[in-house]
Amino acid sequence: MAKKVVVIGSGVGGSASAALLAKEGYDVTLIESHSFPGGRCTSINRDGFIYDFGVHMFSRGDKGPHGEVNRKLNGNLKWITKEPSCRIMGKMEFDFPLNIKPLARQIYLARKLGVKLKNLPAIFFLFRSMMKAKDVEKNDNLLLYDYISRYTDDENIHLFINCICQLYFALSYLESSAGEFLWSFSRMFTESSFGYPKGSGGAIPGSFLSCLEKYGGKIKFGETVQSVKIQNSIAEGVQTDKAFYPADIVISNCGISRTIDLAGKKNFPDEYRKTANNYTYSNAYVTIKYA
Repeated sequence: MAKKVVVIGSGVGGSASAALLAKEGYDVTLIESHSFPGGRCTSINRDGFIYDFGVHMFSRGDKGPHGEVNRKLNGNLKWITKEPSCRIMGKMEFDFPLNIKPLARQIYLARKLGVKLKNLPAIFFLFRSMMKAKDVEKNDNLLLYDYISRYTDDENIHLFINCICQLYFALSYLESSAGEFLWSFSRMFTESSFGYPKGSGGAIPGSFLSCLEKYGGKIKFGETVQSVKIQNSIAEGVQTDKAFYPADIVISNCGISRTIDLAGKKNFPDEYRKTANNYTYSNAYVTIKYA
């Protein structure tokens, strides 16, 4: 008899986990409190337009984890990539290349960013170090600002890196790990596959959930999880406002703090709870959608 799995939350992580387990033969039930799927990667229809709940740039596209999960599931997720990749607007305006590995592209980018001519050699070495990303772990505890400052004080390059950092982590480069940034930057720009999923950002969890149902999984929309039942340090099921779902395995995709509350603080080590309590949200943004 197949093991029962209950997954809480239909965001990218929850939908991917649920679909992959269903494909492997597990009896999977996914519970979503909203009437629509996707979590922070949801998309909404309004006045004939589809727009994303957040502002998303998918930095690795089909070559990244979303594409990898899609292939494992034999899913139908499609990606749109273009050269140039996008149009930069604001302080300066130019077309941003998809592939910046060639030196000529890096020079083009630096000049469009307004980098001073005397700073070009330093910028080249900076780009090369970020593309190769050899010392990721060594720089994990170094601020990104300090890493960039080793190479240049050019204000436009600092602005550019800070903007990319905000896109990655919703954090300033004064707060972000250089190692984490190097890991992300190198994969984004060496793979040159960043783009947008066909149909909207919500197509990512939507595709995974279609696969979940294809492999026999069940989705319960509009049910709020009230608790995760724990007996002798083992999860036994999930109680919602409508039903109890017994489970051999429970996977929560609703955030660490919320998961601790649902499962009971006493069921987690003190040190783990203390670490979770110290977590803070990244920056908040106001976005305007127009068409």
